[in-house]
Formats: sequence, C-alpha cells, structure tokens
Amino acid sequence: GGSGISPNTMPALGVNGTVLVGGGSLATNPLVTLDFNIGITDANSFTKIACRTENISMIAIKSDGSLWYFMIPGTTYSSWGTADSTWRRYGLDNDWTDISGESNCWSAVKGGDLMFVGYASTRMRGDGSTSSTSSWVVTNSALTWVATSLGYRIQAAVTSTGEAYFCGYNYDYMTGQGTQSGSNATLTREQFSLTGCTDVAAGSYRHCKILKDGNIYSQGRNSYNMSGPLITSTSDINGPTLSYSGGDIAKIFPGNNYGYM
Repeated sequence: GGSGISPNTMPALGVNGTVLVGGGSLATNPLVTLDFNIGITDANSFTKIACRTENISMIAIKSDGSLWYFMIPGTTYSSWGTADSTWRRYGLDNDWTDISGESNCWSAVKGGDLMFVGYASTRMRGDGSTSSTSSWVVTNSALTWVATSLGYRIQAAVTSTGEAYFCGYNYDYMTGQGTQSGSNATLTREQFSLTGCTDVAAGSYRHCKILKDGNIYSQGRNSYNMSGPLITSTSDINGPTLSYSGGDIAKIFPGNNYGYM
C-alpha cells in the first residue's frame, strides 16, 4: 500500500548478502519443522544388509546372528513379517549368517541351510520348485551353505566345502553350466567343479563372479568389460574363467549393468 515497494541495491559482484524484496511476512506451514517427515530413528548395528530392487524393503543381520527386516506397506511376499516401515526382528533364532535380495525375493543362509522367500517362477528357489512363497522355506539342507547371492533370474551359492552352485536361467552362460539356453530350477554345481570357493556375486546384467583362493572367476555377459584384467574380450564368457589372479580379494559384491566392486 501507500508508496509501494522500492527494491534494495543488489550486492556487488562477488559479495554475499541478503536482499529484502518485500516488507510483509512470508506465510509458512508451522508443521514443517526441521525433522518434518523423518521417521523414528532406530539404533541398530548390522553386520550385513540386503535390499530388494523393486521397492523399499531390506533385511539385515546383527553380530549376534539375529535377522531383522524393514518393509514398507504393500511389500510383496511379506506376510512372514510386518510391513509398516519399521525395523523389526524376525523370530528368535541367532544362526542367520548370510542374506541376499533381488526383485520380489530374498535368500539366506540359516544354520547352514539355504532359505528362500518370494517370487520363484524365475527358477531362483534352487530346490526344483517354481512356486512362489510368502514365508521362509528351507530349499536345501543336504549341503552346508556359507554364502548366497541373488541376481537377475539367478541364484548363486557356496558350500562349506568350497563348491559353487547355481540355478535360474542360463542367459549368456551366467550359471556356469556351459549353455546359453534353457533354465535350471535346481542348484547345480558349475561345469568345472572348482574348489576353494568362498564367495559369489550374481549381477543384474546376466553376469556372475566366483571368489576362489583370493582370485576372481567370471561367467556370463561381458559387454562392458565387467570381468577384470585377464579377460579383454567383450564376448560372453563360457566360464567360470579366471579373470583376476592377485590372490588378495576378500569380498566381492553383486554387480549392476556396467561394473562390479
């Protein structure tokens, strides 16, 4: 009103400052405080954590071997827990040792048994069944398992005796069975019967890696040189084939479309 609003002089170039552009009050929502929309803070210390790719859902293991989970409402195949965006413990057992997540499913190692829950039509359960499940089921207790890794239509797992097994679709040789066609719903040892395997890492791009004696073996699609320094071709790898021989790798993580870590 009155004589209106006169602009203030802008600060000189390179000078920081505040310019008043109006004499009135700025309408704000008093509910928007510093912690607006931030949920309850949980004090949890995890040793392993795994995520699913299609929504916000996670499972984790604590140092005492307990399994914990966080799932938003509407998470598929989640009737085994409470999907309310809260970290909760699952059951009372303390023998969970490894976990992995992929779109619509989880895998885990519990007391040496291989476990699975979720969508199974993509042959990732490993026990020969393609039936999806909303509750954790034991898919293999005949062998003692130490590691599991889910990827795009593939599960990889390692036994306590250092053997690597795979199930799922054989795209681009990613399951190590010497074929690019068909699928296998039952966990099957890779074609070269490696020993001394300690870890596996399935990927989202039809590729999988095996950690053996500190070295890396690769199999599957290699369009973006995901294998390592010993494989220079970008052709599909009918492996497992040695791709890094430094002997000093302790852990390998699931890859994405363009690389591994």
